[in-house]
Amino acid sequence: MSEAKPSHAESGLLAAVRQAARQEQFLEVVSAEDARARFEKHLDLSPLGAETVSLADALGRVLVHDVAAPIDVPPFDRSNVDGFALRAADTVGATDATPRQLTLNAEVLACGHAPKLTVAPGTVTAIATGGMIPRGADAVAMIEHTELIDDAAPAVDLRRAIAPGQFVSYAGSDIARGETLLRRGATISSREIGMLAACGFAQVDVVRRPRVAVLSTGDELAELGSPLRPGAVYDSNGAIIAAAVREAGGDRFCSAHFRMTRPCSKLWCAERSMRATSLFCPAAPRKVRAISRTVSSRASAGRV
Repeated sequence: MSEAKPSHAESGLLAAVRQAARQEQFLEVVSAEDARARFEKHLDLSPLGAETVSLADALGRVLVHDVAAPIDVPPFDRSNVDGFALRAADTVGATDATPRQLTLNAEVLACGHAPKLTVAPGTVTAIATGGMIPRGADAVAMIEHTELIDDAAPAVDLRRAIAPGQFVSYAGSDIARGETLLRRGATISSREIGMLAACGFAQVDVVRRPRVAVLSTGDELAELGSPLRPGAVYDSNGAIIAAAVREAGGDRFCSAHFRMTRPCSKLWCAERSMRATSLFCPAAPRKVRAISRTVSSRASAGRV
């Protein structure tokens, strides 16, 4: 009695089992060094172009060129303490026992207000920390070293001698106009943000971030947030790689999942990947679209 021949479906099943048993996909491997060399051979590491971003979006970006300070910081001579702007020469010999009495000018210099009166010899002007030093003054006396004399003509008794320039921050003492503020290639941190803001920069030119598509393959993958079907796992690797791209300074512009159920799925998946890249990013590089056309031509020629 002759044995029954297996059906077409049974033959296909047996062939699939034999192929799986051979585990060829695990035997055809290369070393880590060779794999890295193959990968890096296809990388274009030429410098990326520049783009202009707002200062609020510049954190972590890389400067594309040197930045020069357009103004002095501070932009004017200002007081470091609350007290009185005066001429240092008027304070010579002042002590607790022999204070110097100086006439109080009819002006209070708060922050953000330009002085209107000149400090003449023998006079002082009340000034707040950060206030603009008025013309004629060359120093500031701390309010703790003075006493207000509330007479018909208001005056101030000064109990300390003051040196020229004392408690004054001069224009440009932090950053001078024309000074190189930041160098090309500097990574912008909160410190650099502060320096740029102090000079009035609302925007800055930075190196464009590399744009990376994260394409996950596998029949077992499930979208994050979706119900987990039997035999499936969530795509944790895609999330890890996308986060690593951002950590390294890249910009993940799309993610996609592809199942591996078609024959010769490597080329088929490459085709789908290239199409997805163009779909998610209409301005995708020409090289990506060229690869897509190449894979498509191989598919139409029956070489997949």
